[in-house]
Amino acid sequence: MVISRMSWKIRSIKMPKPKRILANGCWELLHHGHLLHLAAARKMGDELWVSVTDDLHVNKGPGRPTYPQEQRLALVKALRCVDKAFTCSGLIEALEFSKPDILVKGIDYKSGLHEAHEKYCRQRGIKIRYTDTPKFSATQLIRGIQRDQGF
Repeated sequence: MVISRMSWKIRSIKMPKPKRILANGCWELLHHGHLLHLAAARKMGDELWVSVTDDLHVNKGPGRPTYPQEQRLALVKALRCVDKAFTCSGLIEALEFSKPDILVKGIDYKSGLHEAHEKYCRQRGIKIRYTDTPKFSATQLIRGIQRDQGF
């Protein structure tokens, strides 16, 4: 009896790397404008990573952030359009950690980012894109609430 042996070659199929998007910000007083921005950012790729600036590095003025980074992070993580969220000290740290294909900022940054951020992205082939969603201002919302409360 002769048993024939067949050799099987297993070919590895290279799956394309998911296109990772990074959105960075304070995300204080998470509002409808933030949701629109993040949903638009998510449509630009396969994974949306969101970095939340830690309390120590939020530079929005006295009394800010109004609630701690753990709470801001939890709110961002709860959004369906967000695949991963994490805290960081700033944009460069977020870029280094997430290694995105695309950095997405809001329309208010369309005139340009800080030169160090643009240079970092340019040197690493990270595309910079902007959403065209309406601009809302958490600072104005906070001031309105404070005004209404007599502060």
